[in-house]
Amino acid sequence: MDHFANCLAEATKKTPEKIAIVNAGQSLTYRKLSDLVDDLAGQLVSAGMREADYVLLPIGNSLLFVVAFFAVLRNKAIVFTIAPDSTEEEVNIALDQFNPDFALFDGNITLPAKQKIASSVGKLFSIGLSDALCNLTPISENYGIFHHDNDYESRLGKGYIYRIMSSGSSGRKKHIHRDIVGADYMIQAFSLAYSLTANDVFLNFAPAHNNLCLCMLILASGLGGTIILEAKFWPNLAINDIKNYKVTWLAASPFVFDLLSKSVVKGRHDFSSLRRAVSVGSPLTENIYDQVRANCGLGLHELYGSSEATLTAAKIDNGIFEQGVVGTPVPGTIVKIFDDDFNELPVGEIGNIGTISPATVKSYVNDNAKFNRCFHDSFVFVGDRGFMGEDGRLHLAGRSNLIINVAGGKVDVTEVEEIINLHPNIVESAVYGISNNNTEMVVAAAITKSLISQEDLMKWCRNRLPAHKVPKKIIFLDALPRDSVGKLMRSKLAGLF
Repeated sequence: MDHFANCLAEATKKTPEKIAIVNAGQSLTYRKLSDLVDDLAGQLVSAGMREADYVLLPIGNSLLFVVAFFAVLRNKAIVFTIAPDSTEEEVNIALDQFNPDFALFDGNITLPAKQKIASSVGKLFSIGLSDALCNLTPISENYGIFHHDNDYESRLGKGYIYRIMSSGSSGRKKHIHRDIVGADYMIQAFSLAYSLTANDVFLNFAPAHNNLCLCMLILASGLGGTIILEAKFWPNLAINDIKNYKVTWLAASPFVFDLLSKSVVKGRHDFSSLRRAVSVGSPLTENIYDQVRANCGLGLHELYGSSEATLTAAKIDNGIFEQGVVGTPVPGTIVKIFDDDFNELPVGEIGNIGTISPATVKSYVNDNAKFNRCFHDSFVFVGDRGFMGEDGRLHLAGRSNLIINVAGGKVDVTEVEEIINLHPNIVESAVYGISNNNTEMVVAAAITKSLISQEDLMKWCRNRLPAHKVPKKIIFLDALPRDSVGKLMRSKLAGLF
């Protein structure tokens, strides 16, 4: 029987009084969590929930979210998380091409797009959490209209546990199914790669609708550990949580670690419990690596993965920053490098990174034709380019969809960003390609340390780059567009020019 499906029962039996979840200073033991999950799961069955039903959870990071998440899974239904402050447009994107059977709301939160959801979902319920039980209150019902959709029978027996959207950081968001096999594999792969046990305490700031949060929740509960589930990242909150709860694991974007390192007073804060600080989501820079080591006394490990493949490669910090090296493929994962015609390339040659493991998805939901080049011969391709080193480690070399075509000349945005970021007045930059008649034009957004003109920065680029790679327009921003976990939303740059 699948381990993750029984993880709460196993942890409750072994360590019933151990803290399972902490949120905003409140906590649930494994015994209490299991009791609440059983209570809510039973009420949902009585309300008509069936195996393989889609259940929308527009609930933020909270004890209530965790109880609802596991109650839905207890009933072998499929969780679909969205942000609790979603706009109507965001709900339209999330619910494109399908209608969930249930939606569970936090009774204390008014969702801006609740009316839109009400017209697209079978049954709506408000849920509340008390010391003794969960309160389930019907809001509206369209069950006869939406319950029997076309793909219900195809979902049965697939073992799906949640449906999620990819980040969409460099393009349109795609829908993905994750299953119980992938969850079990992820727990094993993380445990082996980072030497994790039931004694670990996980700190998570990623929101409930983000894949990183769901992965951390699955990992912590699957191991029988403890997870500190905060609503959003604040440097001082992170510092206090690490101290108060003796956090051993923190996975976050380089952007988050940058903010954390800048908020620490050297010598005042104790991070000795944090044996695994792991950079995820975007490439780690040498500057951030050095800052975290100097100010926090931490080495930054790295995790390379995606919504489509979860964990692919892991790198344990050795005290030396290595540009582009993201580690060794984790046990059970195969990584190969291919050319554009799917021919495998030898060691050292740059190409498209393909991944296969028990956790990799086989297709996007309802999108096979549009994204068929993302899947080939059971390998998934998420758009990253790189090469395998002689030592078996994976090196990243940019993204295939971040190549700008300027009148036939190829421009790698990461190369241009590296040049811009070398300027002493620049904190950070992001480069993008926008349409210009039948070609593309390179543009850039930058954050400055001190005053600099667009012309001065262009001159800096002209002295270091071929003419076709020099940005034709540069704008200065207070902050680059990022998602809720700090990942650059490059697709939003187009609207700034």
